[in-house]
Amino acid sequence: MTNIRRGSLVGSVFDAVFRPSEFVSVREESEFRDRSTLALRLAGLTGFYLWNVFLYATPLTLAGIGFTSTAAAPEWFAGLTAGVVQTPDTLWRLLVGLVQNSAFLTIATGVVLVSYHGSVALVTGPGGVLKSFHTVVYTTGAYLAALFTGVMYLSTTPGLGAAASLVLNLQKKGFYLVIDWLGADVGLPGGRPDAVVVGTISPTGQAILALLGVAAVYFLYSLYLGARINHEMSRSQATAVLAAVAAAPVIYIVGTVLYSTVIL
Repeated sequence: MTNIRRGSLVGSVFDAVFRPSEFVSVREESEFRDRSTLALRLAGLTGFYLWNVFLYATPLTLAGIGFTSTAAAPEWFAGLTAGVVQTPDTLWRLLVGLVQNSAFLTIATGVVLVSYHGSVALVTGPGGVLKSFHTVVYTTGAYLAALFTGVMYLSTTPGLGAAASLVLNLQKKGFYLVIDWLGADVGLPGGRPDAVVVGTISPTGQAILALLGVAAVYFLYSLYLGARINHEMSRSQATAVLAAVAAAPVIYIVGTVLYSTVIL
C-alpha cells in the first residue's frame, strides 16, 4: 500500500522495510499542538487511510482473491446505472467485493486503535489520540494489510491448501485454548483442528508463511516504536501497550464464547 511519508512509493517502502521508526514517527509535532490544524490533520489521516484501504481491496477484488459476490444487482442499482454501464451486475459485484474486502481490514484497524490508545490513555492520560491514530493508520496501511493479503491469497490459491490449513489451524487452536481455559461447552464448526504435515507445504506456501511472520513482527514492533517515539513512553510502558494490543484478540474470543454460552 502506498504512503505519503516520503513523497514517493519507493521511499515509503524503504522506510516501511528498513526504517520503521521513521515510517511511524510524527514528523511535524506542531500539527498535533495547534488546535486550528488538528481537524485538517485528522481529515488528512482519514483520507489517507481510506485511500490505502481502496488500494488494498481493489487488486484483491479484481483478481478474485478474498470475498467475491455472485449476486445480481438490485433493481434500484440497475435503474440508477442504466445508460451508464452495459452490465450493472458486474459493477454491483465489484462494489460488493470491494466493500467486503475492505470491511475486515477496517474493523481490525478499529480494534487495534481502541486497544492501542486505550492502553496509552491508561499509562499517560487521555491526550494524544491523534498521534495514536497516526501510528495505527501507518502500521495498518503497511503491515496489517500485508497480513490480510497473504492470508487471503493462501485461502484462495490452488496448491496452497496445506499452508492455508496451517494458518487456519493456528487460529482455531487460539479459540480452543480460550474455550478450554473458560471450561465452556462450545466448539467451532469442523471441531478441533487436525495436525498439518509441514512437509506437504509447497515452497510457495512456505515463502508466504515466512512473509506473514515477518509482517506480524513488523506490525507489532512498529506499534511499539509508535508508543516510544510519538508518545515518548519508556520501554516498559511501550511493552505494556503492545501487550494490550496483543490481548485484544483474546478479549474478542472470550466475549464470543461468553455470548454463545450465557446470552444465547
